[in-house]
Amino acid sequence: HTSSALWLAKDYYKILDVPNNASDQDIKKSYYQLAKQYHPDANKGDAAAAQKFQEVQKAYEALRDPQKRQLYDQMGPDGYENMQTNGGGASGAGAGFPGNMGGGFPGFHSGMSADIFSSFFGSNILFQQVTVPPICLSFLESLRSVRRKISFQTMHGRELETTIEIPANSDDGDILHAQINDPSNPHMPITLVIPIQIIPHRSFRREGLNIVSSLKMPLVKALLGDVVQVETVDGFVDLIVPPCSRHGDELRIHARGITEPTRNGGLRRGDHVVNLNIVVPSVLNSKQRKLLMEIQEEEERKFMGAEHIFKAKAAVDRERERDAASAQEQVKKEAKKVEEMKKEEGEKKEEEEDKIEEEEEKK
Repeated sequence: HTSSALWLAKDYYKILDVPNNASDQDIKKSYYQLAKQYHPDANKGDAAAAQKFQEVQKAYEALRDPQKRQLYDQMGPDGYENMQTNGGGASGAGAGFPGNMGGGFPGFHSGMSADIFSSFFGSNILFQQVTVPPICLSFLESLRSVRRKISFQTMHGRELETTIEIPANSDDGDILHAQINDPSNPHMPITLVIPIQIIPHRSFRREGLNIVSSLKMPLVKALLGDVVQVETVDGFVDLIVPPCSRHGDELRIHARGITEPTRNGGLRRGDHVVNLNIVVPSVLNSKQRKLLMEIQEEEERKFMGAEHIFKAKAAVDRERERDAASAQEQVKKEAKKVEEMKKEEGEKKEEEEDKIEEEEEKK
């Protein structure tokens, strides 16, 4: 059998960034914020934002309605989306399923409201759901589309086998849903619930579209700089480590990360980020210690030289300040002297005028 449908079930509360017991007002507030943030008009050409916007819309449509929200809370993401995909309805909740739904519907139980069930999905729901053991992928396999053959039992105990194509960039904990036909019961399609597990890589981890790894580097090479070979998902590439690099510095190798399609049909790719892990020696031999002490002495001389220059500059500045103050004082003295001379001249002039008046009176 081949898969005719494949999708991922996601937690609507996590999509809207609210707790499970959030009020209707909190859900609406968060929805408006996220819709504004990821709206296509504000993120032209961004496929990831467009996808996020669709998820936000879908989650809000389910949680804004009290009946749909109650149904979602009772059935969980997998059961709810499965019901949407196979929607139709039955004469009562669980019609067509023996006992407890044949073990195929996590979260569904006999106490679920038939009114909620039928009001949303109608009255002819006939399907079966089978959860298969997790499919394990290596980190590198998860970055590309891969095919896996799986075997399972139908709700009637029939052994079936099918091949599933797992989409690229699958993440650990993803849940795939594949819908196939049951040859023995063509009117009751089978929905396979397929958990995905990613085996951690010895060096790589994912951060969005970037792939992150760590590079150990001796202290001396970090100080002097070096060119090293770094493993990426495309093989080894040369990486330039600049001189005087520090512990925790991030160096990027452009376009060596995860690839995803864009909204306009193109592709974009993240980077490979290398975190530097500077290794400090735990023991120094006599030669290393001597060299480091020479470096220390050189640094101290530079510091003392810089300190001497600073002190000399400060002394010059003080001398200039004193000279400026002295010059200003001299100007004041000269101005005072001029005023005194003017005053003396004025007094002499007054004395001469007084003498002239006395002589005129005598005459």
